Amino acid sequence: MIIYRTKHKGILMEFAFSQEIKPTKAMILCDGLPVVPRRKETMEFLANQGFLVLYPRYRGTWESDGKFLKRPIIEEIEIWIELLKSGKIQELFSGKTFSFDLDEIFLVGVSFGGSVALEASVVSGISKIVALSPVVDFSKFNTIYPEQDLKKLGEFIAVAFPNVYRFNPKDWKKLLTGKKINPALAVKKGAGVVSKILIIQGQKDLEVNYIPVSRFAAGFGIKLRLLPSEGHFSFSNASQDIWNCVFDWLNNRNSSGKFLK
Repeated sequence: MIIYRTKHKGILMEFAFSQEIKPTKAMILCDGLPVVPRRKETMEFLANQGFLVLYPRYRGTWESDGKFLKRPIIEEIEIWIELLKSGKIQELFSGKTFSFDLDEIFLVGVSFGGSVALEASVVSGISKIVALSPVVDFSKFNTIYPEQDLKKLGEFIAVAFPNVYRFNPKDWKKLLTGKKINPALAVKKGAGVVSKILIIQGQKDLEVNYIPVSRFAAGFGIKLRLLPSEGHFSFSNASQDIWNCVFDWLNNRNSSGKFLK
């Protein structure tokens, strides 16, 4: 399977689809950070399930233009959706344009990308959202429960990924105060969006504590799959069982008892 590349309004995105299955559903993958964007196996797996898979680079990271976190993440999400709703994606290498007739657009995010997925609640055109191990409140993160130190993470990224995560330290500080990404505010603004969201969280997650996530889900009436034996999720460590849970949700099927709250 070929992993294609496209660029729309400065945002670099990889995309893949099965030549044997004409996709009518698209799935956008929102990754965590920092990551080296190698998701070939995940993209091929999902494409073989019949999805048109879109894997964007956040603005100001890797091959995308601009500065990371400088502008609202909502603008990027709208760019992704705009491209998919156009029904046409031009591949960069050959210049060939692929046409798609999509019925639904799903957004699946993990870790930081899970927070981005919840932020997408206010964006129209998304059929369903899945957030795995999301940070639900950056302003209170690691202040009540033991979680990853995001201040140190920002310092690490600035040194270890100086050219591929290009951000102003002031914008990282704003992220940690909840001024850049605010899932609670986004869910409140998203009319009727609660029924479209699924959160999957591991109780053994040492990076994002499950208690705030559980309370967030309960407070908004969001469907939660709380897994007692799982830790922090990434696209590289998500098991077949996790993906089956995601597919069940997207296809309006009941998940197995293992995933019931």
